[in-house]
Amino acid sequence: MFNVHLDTVAGGEPPAFDGARFTGRGAVDAKGPAVALLAGVAAAARSCPAVGRDVAVLVQAVAGEEGGALGTFGTRPLVEAGHTGRLNVFCEPTGLRHLPRATAAATARITVDGEDAVDDRPEAGHNATVLLGFLAQHLAASLGRAASAEPPFTVCVAGLHTGTLHNKVHGGGSLLLNLAYATATAGAAAERALVRALDEGLREFTARFSGAPPFARTAADAARITRLEWEKRGLPALGPQPAWGEELLARAGVDRWPDGEPGFTCDAIWLEGLPDSFTTVFGPGSLDANRAHAAGEFVDLADLEAFADRTAALLTAFADDVRRDGARHAVPVPARVPTDLTEKAGTA
Repeated sequence: MFNVHLDTVAGGEPPAFDGARFTGRGAVDAKGPAVALLAGVAAAARSCPAVGRDVAVLVQAVAGEEGGALGTFGTRPLVEAGHTGRLNVFCEPTGLRHLPRATAAATARITVDGEDAVDDRPEAGHNATVLLGFLAQHLAASLGRAASAEPPFTVCVAGLHTGTLHNKVHGGGSLLLNLAYATATAGAAAERALVRALDEGLREFTARFSGAPPFARTAADAARITRLEWEKRGLPALGPQPAWGEELLARAGVDRWPDGEPGFTCDAIWLEGLPDSFTTVFGPGSLDANRAHAAGEFVDLADLEAFADRTAALLTAFADDVRRDGARHAVPVPARVPTDLTEKAGTA
């Protein structure tokens, strides 16, 4: 099974091709690799009659990978319906190395729900800007230290919003944080660390600002007007995979992502725990070097062609294994695709 997402992060310039390089949103993540994937499957089918005869090839072209959905509306329903393989490859930019693991992420929203005030009487309201700004710095420092402990996790202090007016005390607003982790244990530790750090931050804010008249009401009510909500939590992370898959990819000429190099989050998490299977992440280009999600996103034609070649080699090697060991590893018949799937709005 090959999985590739066709949605992109919003924005970006019009697509272009100069004969050697494609530019535009989705060039490397992941519309360009989607086309190269199909070219690789077609090449394998032409050169190896067993592909399509003895080996079933399933391609999942999904939406809902970007925008924080993490496959909830695209990949997850297909996996739960049984649309998986013995070998499962998720197409993401990995520099043509395969990555047999994937982190998951929890997203927290800290909301302040206080009362507004006019600029002439700031003490009459709750200043969500000052409170959330303080909490953002406190959480960055506290979670930054906790993230390096065991089990480790990664913290991203993300968007903070209260309002846009200069002559108003904004009483409400929110702060988003993302906590990425490689194991369920690390995810649970990250959640606990956030809860502790938020509680500490609220106490420190109250102690620091209770004596400042413009912020005294905010300090007194900080704990009451602040709440923690989880946009998502408890998602699986893709852990270690069986040795036979590593050997298969090596025979196909696909190098392995180094253990010491951090991985990233993608829809492959939904294959965690799938029995008698191997799941990995594999594709051309780099999220950073190819400017994925940003202006100037690109992928070179040569990298797409190399990905197609390696895809064909991987399918051929897998077909060889099936011919040799087919009786022990029968290809499962997919279940019927549900007809009531819902896609995530707001992605392109």
